[in-house]
Amino acid sequence: MFGIFGGKKEKDVVCGMSVDPKKTSFKTEHQDVAYYFCSAHCKEQFEKEPAKYIGKSG
Repeated sequence: MFGIFGGKKEKDVVCGMSVDPKKTSFKTEHQDVAYYFCSAHCKEQFEKEPAKYIGKSG
């Protein structure tokens, strides 16, 4: 997915929102994969139970 100015967007696997990886400060890595989040809440939820959210990003 690309943003309004052509920047690549990532999907927050917790809530489904589109996130600009260059603008968010909410990022974590799990099994060598970077995940980006819209908020601290979504990042914390993912970090508590990553297996619950992996596979939902499709």
